[in-house]
Amino acid sequence: MSSRFDSLETGEAFRHCCACDRNLTEVSMYIVNKSFADDECVYEMAMCINCREAMNEKLSEESRVAMFDFIHDHANIDEREQELGSDADVADYISHCITCDTDVSSLKNYSLGGQFAGVRLFVAGAGGGVEVAHRFFPVSERPMRPAAIVENVGV
Repeated sequence: MSSRFDSLETGEAFRHCCACDRNLTEVSMYIVNKSFADDECVYEMAMCINCREAMNEKLSEESRVAMFDFIHDHANIDEREQELGSDADVADYISHCITCDTDVSSLKNYSLGGQFAGVRLFVAGAGGGVEVAHRFFPVSERPMRPAAIVENVGV
């Protein structure tokens, strides 16, 4: 696993799902998300795929379609893998926004995401941070953010 996806709290790989507390070594897949503001990680979490799917089902059809359409219209995963190669370093995949190709180092706020099967990272990407959610979530369904994000990012 890339250390960029390790927990900053423990300095080690995430061990438990933040929603159900299941051991992540006992699940088929899980995701890790981290949000950064001014080069400081202000939010990090790991969630098993079952809890992720349950959370997704709580969103309206409108939000699910909008998220799918946004990624479909702006991220060409196949082209990106062809360009970088399937054996590219994780840093290559997360150095630029997955939807607009902006260098992440030039962004004030950004997020990293990875999908894992055991310790194997098989999908990784970076995006424009918490502002992205405001593009396609109705106000009633925008992801809840801890006070630390609101404080540090000012959203």
